[in-house]
Amino acid sequence: MSAHRFCRPSLQFPGRGVWLAALGGMLSLCVTVLPGCGCGNTTAPAAPDSIPTQAAPAEDPAPIIGNAERDRVTLTREIARTGSHSLKVTVTLGYEGAQPVTALGVVEEIPEGWRLEELGGGNARPQVAPHPGEQENLEFVWITVPAFPFSFTYTLQRDSTVPAPSPAQLVRGRAVYRRLGGEERSADTETPVPPATGR
Repeated sequence: MSAHRFCRPSLQFPGRGVWLAALGGMLSLCVTVLPGCGCGNTTAPAAPDSIPTQAAPAEDPAPIIGNAERDRVTLTREIARTGSHSLKVTVTLGYEGAQPVTALGVVEEIPEGWRLEELGGGNARPQVAPHPGEQENLEFVWITVPAFPFSFTYTLQRDSTVPAPSPAQLVRGRAVYRRLGGEERSADTETPVPPATGR
């Protein structure tokens, strides 16, 4: 391309042979060999009032920083004896954050020798739940998340042939959820199984 193609109103740095030309709405750096631009005009053109530039990308809004506990799903649990070999477990989930919870699950790790007997009813019943008889890890899933706070219950039955270990057994679990980003988890909670009053 001949040098005269670059002789147009642009920003020139005198004596360096460097031109910053606005071509097609884009800023490009052009290097030429001076003196002379090839068009007979030996006087540097005046700098334009403005140079077209690309619009800077919009910055993401600053994240809303609030109370750490309010911004997380919380899980608490109560365990009650309903018999020498049976338990009723009540799990309560809370959340007061600004972003909506779009998916929610609860994973409960029950002690060895115990199995799920029944899932309680109510409006907060999970849409996906383990089947009676399942052991070890119980997974509950809400496709449509209820309004917080809410509770759900399930009952456990212990195999009478399996001796209760010492020290006391624990039910351990956590909430797994999504908001506007990736997977998040509540803090793990542990609840001791109350001792049986009779055998």
